[in-house]
Amino acid sequence: MPAEGIFVNLPRKTLEDIRDKAVALILEGKTIMSYGDGSTNASKQFAMPPKEMLQEANYALLKLDGRVRTLYTNYNRSSFK
Repeated sequence: MPAEGIFVNLPRKTLEDIRDKAVALILEGKTIMSYGDGSTNASKQFAMPPKEMLQEANYALLKLDGRVRTLYTNYNRSSFK
């Protein structure tokens, strides 16, 4: 799944912090947690999975550095043979 660009235009420091946090979560093996004791239930989940966080942060950093190209297609062109 390609990056959506949701972190584009954030400051470089913020993007680097997001990237570093995503890497830390991946290396720690953090997962979604849920537990219950009969009458009490609790769950904790990520706002964004670490893999997606890392992908989005890397995309925004590449875009900030000007290394992401956009593909433009002209569907209205005429072809002559």
